[in-house]
Amino acid sequence: MLLCLVLEGRGAPVFTIQPSGNEGFDVLADGNLIAPIRLAAEGAIQAASVLTNTSGIQLSGLHTIPQLALPFPNA
Repeated sequence: MLLCLVLEGRGAPVFTIQPSGNEGFDVLADGNLIAPIRLAAEGAIQAASVLTNTSGIQLSGLHTIPQLALPFPNA
């Protein structure tokens, strides 16, 4: 019995991050969504700004939606 495997010679996937509104961000591999990351369920926690670049992601102005979560205490 002869068993043959054909493996496609591909390199490692290219991972990227893109904002998903003000509720979080998405992680993509070769342009395909692999992990939607959200700050909280039902958009209870949101960011005023979500910025991505080649070195990472920056979330600023985190706040809660009053009907969905308790507000963050003032620091």
